[in-house]
Amino acid sequence: KQLQEFDRFGDIEDVQRYCKKAQGLQKRLEEAAEKIEGFNVEEDAFDWERTQYPLRTKLVNTLTPYLKLYGTIVEFEEKHNTWMEGPMSGVDPDQVENDTGSIWRTLYKLQ
Repeated sequence: KQLQEFDRFGDIEDVQRYCKKAQGLQKRLEEAAEKIEGFNVEEDAFDWERTQYPLRTKLVNTLTPYLKLYGTIVEFEEKHNTWMEGPMSGVDPDQVENDTGSIWRTLYKLQ
């Protein structure tokens, strides 16, 4: 249910909040993975068949593009502010080109 909310997020002003929400969900999924591994270790100790948790994998695969999107947008906003608001002597044009190219590639791959 929480993951379905990401489909409706679209306000650029709230990207920081979206990113934090996605990171929180990722953390909970990582904690679930640790518990699952513990269950599997116990199942192995009893020579039981390992229980599969396909929903967790599906949730991680669905969440990953949102994490990349929001993280990339936040990164761009931070760099953009540095480029536009900071001293020009601190802006390296080659680094700006590399950063924007990297951000563009990341966003392109998400399409």
